[in-house]
Amino acid sequence: MTSYGPETTTDEVLLDHDLTGRHFMITGASSGLGEESARALAQAGATVTMLARNQSKLDKAIERIKSTNPSAVLKTGIADLSDQQSIRDYAQGFLATGETIDVLINNAGVMVCPFGKTADGIEMQFGTNHVGHFLLTNLLMPAILAGANPRIVNLSSAGHTHSDVNLDDPNFEKSEYNAWESYGRSKSANIHFTQEIVRRYGDRIQSFAVHPGVIMTELGRHLTPELMNEMTEKKIRHPHSGTFSANPISMTAGYTAMKMFDKQAVLDLNKLTKIAIKQIEESISLSGIPACVTGDGSMFRVHFNNNKPTTYREAYQEKEIKTIINELLDYLFLKENIIMINTCACMFSTTLNQQHVDRLSEALLNGFRIIKPKLENIS
Repeated sequence: MTSYGPETTTDEVLLDHDLTGRHFMITGASSGLGEESARALAQAGATVTMLARNQSKLDKAIERIKSTNPSAVLKTGIADLSDQQSIRDYAQGFLATGETIDVLINNAGVMVCPFGKTADGIEMQFGTNHVGHFLLTNLLMPAILAGANPRIVNLSSAGHTHSDVNLDDPNFEKSEYNAWESYGRSKSANIHFTQEIVRRYGDRIQSFAVHPGVIMTELGRHLTPELMNEMTEKKIRHPHSGTFSANPISMTAGYTAMKMFDKQAVLDLNKLTKIAIKQIEESISLSGIPACVTGDGSMFRVHFNNNKPTTYREAYQEKEIKTIINELLDYLFLKENIIMINTCACMFSTTLNQQHVDRLSEALLNGFRIIKPKLENIS
């Protein structure tokens, strides 16, 4: 396979790759992305050391993996990324074995948790997501440097846009704790750490910072509707927001750039968007809510009134409507795994197809039916 898309599986990525003899080490491997990575790598023949802080959870993860691949070569280790002594104990024991590491995947982490501190008195998210991995990686560096074509993969996130690293107030002693800002600090630190590994060891180690995308795992266990609203409204920089602008210079530049794309691909994309708008209008009709859809090209927006706006300002929603929209967005994200920005707008890409349109229109129909009683109360 030479190209990947949103529906590409881990097995498809590793298709035709024989990893026999390669040793991967993964933190946070007892669930979520860590467990899935271990499963897929073992399926491709790799030896995988799975690290976590709970042996019971590791044993259950191994049982799940071996239920489909009895020959998987899996090892385990206990290392709590929020406890530096635990990290030192594990690293010391591992180095004593003389084993080497070909690929270290720093996957473990916490996200938007309530304020707390690690065993060493460091703010929990920064201490776990960055400091813990920083210490583990450096302690294991002799084994990594001895590996075959070694690599270090740090799982960062688009959430790094919430904040850069703040070493002047790492524990929020001078400011009020903000869960998203804390998460952003830790993810920015992951990126800076990756860059420094390249600077110091670039001739011997390949290092990568990875944004895995939005995937519903245990990492999101601390997410609340309030935190979701904060992320949607204030923090995340949506790459498509402002693509349609009232500024004629911006629109001309965008139009010129679009002309550089393959013409047929653009025409197909616009056609798919028209189909999507029609199906969403059908979902609106079936749900019986007061709403309409506008759009052009590959972009569309849902408006919660019966009349399509004719000016930019008419598209603004009242505060009561915005609250209901946020409930709809929460439902789409948490239950349907679909992200829409807080204006209920979407932009299609060339990776989407009719199956995605069908799924979107069905998810919106379910969401519309949920919010219908509240819309009726304010109409």
